[in-house]
Amino acid sequence: MNQFRNNAIYGILLFLIILIFVGLFLLAKRVKLSLFWKLFGVLILSVVLSIITSSAVIRISSATIDNKGEILSIPGQQIARVYIYQMDNLSKEEKEKIEYYYGDGILDYLPEIADPVKGSWDNENYEQDTWGYYKLWVKLGLKYPKEFIVAFLLNTKGLWHIGDITHSTIRDAYLELKFWGPLVKGHTVYEQSMLPWLKELIIFINDSRIYQDMPFIPIIFAPAIYNWIILLGIMIAIYRRKWEAVVPGGFILCYSITLLLGPCILMRYCFAYILAAPFYLLYILGVSRVHSDD
Repeated sequence: MNQFRNNAIYGILLFLIILIFVGLFLLAKRVKLSLFWKLFGVLILSVVLSIITSSAVIRISSATIDNKGEILSIPGQQIARVYIYQMDNLSKEEKEKIEYYYGDGILDYLPEIADPVKGSWDNENYEQDTWGYYKLWVKLGLKYPKEFIVAFLLNTKGLWHIGDITHSTIRDAYLELKFWGPLVKGHTVYEQSMLPWLKELIIFINDSRIYQDMPFIPIIFAPAIYNWIILLGIMIAIYRRKWEAVVPGGFILCYSITLLLGPCILMRYCFAYILAAPFYLLYILGVSRVHSDD
């Protein structure tokens, strides 16, 4: 999972911080920590190995990561919302500073996806005045906290609001069955579908959004419902005092929390915790039937 998405690594690191506080609490309660230390060690080892292998792939492929705009999706959305909705209240200096980092693309702000704003990001100006960007972000956040909060909530709505359907409307939802053509002219990659009729059916259902008009079906495709399922499982485990059962749910939820800082909420970002949620709930219901003294 760490190799699939960096969010898994971020989720583990976040979960490790939580584990430290849990460990201190258990230590104060004089609870045996053998399982705790084993878990902590395994998670640390997984992060270290993942970083080593990922670094090796980057070095071997000579890949470069030269644009910080990707990891500043939420700050970009917040600054853009202030620029759009507080235009008359901004000083000339503030406007010029915002445009210095984002250019005219700041006007392309969409609440549910950071790509339009991020697309105009000037990484060179950011590198020249990095500290100035964060000073601007903090300054605007203190002056317009409501806009910052609203921008964050609208960009992450798919993770907590069951009725949200933005995940299915963002640029055809990036349906992975579609073939976008070769990356380089004359490239040998080509499309060959073994079940073309099934592919066309799925693409039609996705693009037409007819499933959104069916009873109950939209809930199945709502990323938020699976976060609530995981949280429900964790609460059941805590209530039943099945502390070991809290661990996998805690990690899954931490993975989901890292998605809050992403550019948007898409099904392919959420797929890992969506697959895990039903199995985790079944696991919790299973261990909850076992008495504490068994």
